[in-house]
Amino acid sequence: MPTKVVWLIALAHFLLHALTNGNYGIFRDELYYLDCARHPAWGYVDHPPLSIWLLAATRAVFGESIHASRLLSELAGAALVVVAAFLAKELGGGRFAQIVAALATGFAPALMVETGFYSMNAFDLLFWAVLAWMVVRIAKGADPRWWLCFGVVAGLGLLNKISVLFLGFAVIVAILLTNLRRQFGRWELYVGGLISALFFLPYILWNAARDWPTREFMENAKRFKIVALAPADFLGEQIMGMNPLLAPLWIGGLIWLLVPGRGARYRVLGIIYVTVLVFLMVQHAKAYYVFPAYAMLFAAGGCALESLFQRWRSKWPRGIVLTWIVVVGAATIPLSVPLLSPENFVRYQAALGIKQKPAETSGDAEMPQYFADRFGWENMTAVVASVYNALPDGEKKPQCLIIGSNYGEIGAINYFGSRHGLPSAFGVHNNHFYWEPPTFEPSVVLHIGGSREFLERLFNDVRLGATIHSRYAMSYETNLPVFVCRGPKTPLREVWRAAKKFI
Repeated sequence: MPTKVVWLIALAHFLLHALTNGNYGIFRDELYYLDCARHPAWGYVDHPPLSIWLLAATRAVFGESIHASRLLSELAGAALVVVAAFLAKELGGGRFAQIVAALATGFAPALMVETGFYSMNAFDLLFWAVLAWMVVRIAKGADPRWWLCFGVVAGLGLLNKISVLFLGFAVIVAILLTNLRRQFGRWELYVGGLISALFFLPYILWNAARDWPTREFMENAKRFKIVALAPADFLGEQIMGMNPLLAPLWIGGLIWLLVPGRGARYRVLGIIYVTVLVFLMVQHAKAYYVFPAYAMLFAAGGCALESLFQRWRSKWPRGIVLTWIVVVGAATIPLSVPLLSPENFVRYQAALGIKQKPAETSGDAEMPQYFADRFGWENMTAVVASVYNALPDGEKKPQCLIIGSNYGEIGAINYFGSRHGLPSAFGVHNNHFYWEPPTFEPSVVLHIGGSREFLERLFNDVRLGATIHSRYAMSYETNLPVFVCRGPKTPLREVWRAAKKFI
């Protein structure tokens, strides 16, 4: 088992999130995932179902508060810290290497962000780390039946997020390029692959039955949404995401794995990282898709430092390294966790000279997207409610239909709307397209966002009911119109089928 200090680091990581996670409000994607959790299924347009099943279970037991919704992500973050230490131990690291791995993984800004709100990304980090640990055990000569365990965990990982396919591809490449290639003669490897495929099969069948919506979503995202980064910018995002001042640690770990020496026995991990990095860079994928690979590099970096310091009798270099990780990590906590007020966050970010680079083409804000998308939702709902309450009684529910332009707006109405007496909201963005509104033809539609010109093609009477202002929200969620639309020119069902938006 890892040293006790590791468990204390994991506990601190959990408490840091638990004590601050309500400061900025609920995140856009969380609103969508809660809507998904109300519609359990074997698949969704933009993700597999496991994280939604877990959220549905949490929701059933603890409710829909921010603290309840984020509990499992926070626990996944704490578990990631522990697994990083397990990885260091499996790589031959002692107490120092384990603490370095735990601290660096716990303090890495991007990893802290991804475990600070509910999404499949928090679990993805954990699945990758556990799978890396299994690969190391096999590389050390463990029973080949570990491939069966690998298949189970990889299958669950695929049911959580399909990016585990990148890891699986990289593992095959790494086996080919190392002494592990003899594993291709083991039946356990193939059965493990079959097990993971069987776990993933229901999601494939769900897609096949609907003409492959996930493929359409991915193609649209690549064409219209994701910012294509040059290789230098892609690498820069890796360095920034893990904290530039911690870069020597994981880069040193990568070198320790790849060059001849004690770490070369585990070269498979280094090849996995390089393969994933190059593949995703060439594919112009989002830079954060590589982030799950860093726990294993921090573990390797801790082992590399421990090997270096074993030549010295003095313990002060170890103390300096641990202090350095804590200090530089603490400096980035306000950038990853909602500790500061929005005003002070903007000042702190400016003081550090940090300028956010958007990963998507759709907008920007004073704060990074992972914080900006926690603002404005309750205010937006209140503004929509003011427009709704101004309607004549005969046009309110059940005759009124609220439509949002994206899943954040729809989810916000469904999350906050009951407090204002609002009916449920609907839309055509991603999986909301499949949850069609009631069969009646509404007498009035309240449409959040969109253009007046577009709506006038669909309705005879389109009027501006209100404008939503939210300073710290993303640019596309402020100065947002709420239109009151009457007299549809085309039946709603026909418009719905034509307006599908998978992106």
